Amino acid sequence: MGALQVFAAPITTNPIISVGISDNSFQRYYYSENSFYATKKLTITEKQTGRIVKEIEAQKPVKVVMKNNLFDVYENGTLIQASVLPPIVLSTEKDGLLGVYNLKRAGKPALYRGKIELVKPKCKENMFLTNNVLNLETYLLGVVPNEMPERFGLEALKVQAIAARNYTLRPREQRYHEFDVCDSVACQVYFGANTEKELTNQAVKETRGVVGFYEDELILALYSSTAGGYTENYDNAFLPKKTEKYPYLKAVPDNKKTPSLEKESEASKFYKSTPKTYDNDSPYFRWQKNWTREELEAVLKAGLPLAYKSGYCSLELKKPEDFGTLKEIKVTKRGESGKIVSMEIITDKATYVVEKELTIRRLFKEKGKAMPSANVVFEQEFENGELTKITAYGGGYGHGVGMSQFGAGAMAKDGKIFSEIFQHYYPDTSLVLLPVELSNDVDRNSALFDFYLTEKNAKIFVENRLAYSELKVVINGREFNLKTQPSLNKKYSVDISQYVNLGDNKVYFFYPLDNNRNKPIKVYIELYGRENER
Repeated sequence: MGALQVFAAPITTNPIISVGISDNSFQRYYYSENSFYATKKLTITEKQTGRIVKEIEAQKPVKVVMKNNLFDVYENGTLIQASVLPPIVLSTEKDGLLGVYNLKRAGKPALYRGKIELVKPKCKENMFLTNNVLNLETYLLGVVPNEMPERFGLEALKVQAIAARNYTLRPREQRYHEFDVCDSVACQVYFGANTEKELTNQAVKETRGVVGFYEDELILALYSSTAGGYTENYDNAFLPKKTEKYPYLKAVPDNKKTPSLEKESEASKFYKSTPKTYDNDSPYFRWQKNWTREELEAVLKAGLPLAYKSGYCSLELKKPEDFGTLKEIKVTKRGESGKIVSMEIITDKATYVVEKELTIRRLFKEKGKAMPSANVVFEQEFENGELTKITAYGGGYGHGVGMSQFGAGAMAKDGKIFSEIFQHYYPDTSLVLLPVELSNDVDRNSALFDFYLTEKNAKIFVENRLAYSELKVVINGREFNLKTQPSLNKKYSVDISQYVNLGDNKVYFFYPLDNNRNKPIKVYIELYGRENER
């Protein structure tokens, strides 16, 4: 193999991310003080200057306090450094872990890989954020075991790893500005290194770099606990903006013979029975809630003002006595899975129109708890024309869009491999290695794809907009000059399945050094194409 000129470390499919660490209640991200330790030597660094503030022995706690928007650092109650510029970085030796004092995750001390950065937010005076900064693949080691039980099996855990990787890189909402993702259910659950498990680590390792893709974009890989046997269209669950289009987040029944459940009769038949689906093992596959009219009136009087504030209730209930007597609950629109999209709450004084699945399930509480999902049909009993009792028959837990975690576990037990499971829940998508963009800039002129294969499927895709006609590629040590076809609109692809290995693979790409036009080029490797193309 000829000599290859590389000016900097190659770009990888393992970017650095920042995770906001909350308190024990998962409610607070802003602190005026916090204490930390490391399992090996702890180094505190002033990030702006690179100055080492202090080195602390292993297991010794250090307290950091923000005062006058600067950091004071204490050891054993003694001030050891005052007025340190934010942000400051806490790091330890390669095989060490960082801990947040008195913070628990899954009943264990919270320990983290990577670094911890203490950052002053623009919006808060004398407060700081505790951010765990680490690479994406290491972060996922602390996500997958906390989002899916290990007992669901390797193939299901691989699907969870891919979905979590996608959701990290493309969340539904960017809730925070000072970090990429939070550590709670508001984003996805991340409990750090002390909760890692062998099988979940294997799932992350064997899908490293793999993401779901649709028409050259990362997909929004939503998931929830239990779909109830039928997933839902994104549009019916979230009432999106006109600019939001997710054709791969569409309603999919586990049994292809199951009809659309938009009609009340079909929804009632489905959710009052227990058909065979992938979700049957979930404790939330089917459930039931009961109220007398008086009980439900009390629930609605408390919930309707909150529903109005959310923007998904047509009328404001200002006083409980304005509610009147409940006459009827009427579903006016259902999604394909039978999920309620819009409904009317009819009293003798007003009609309240309520929309959006989360608003609906939070509104209809029983014993203080929201309904598990909006996949529900209401059975109403009347005496002498008066409503007396309401029973809710439902199925599923969560929004029901994208992957059903219990369903993925059942598919894995049924012998399905991770790509089949993924493409069941995200139809018309492909599985690729996270794309990178090359140029002749010193830090962008080469890329490394380090990945694992259980089947010898691999195809290179090059988005080449009149840049050049040749790309140097090294596949598991074999060098190739890939002849590309410059084009304004088309991608060039080449099948490399014969050159890859079962197990670990390394593919390098090199930008042509004699190209003076500096035209960027996007490259990625597809492992599993769209389901209908396989």
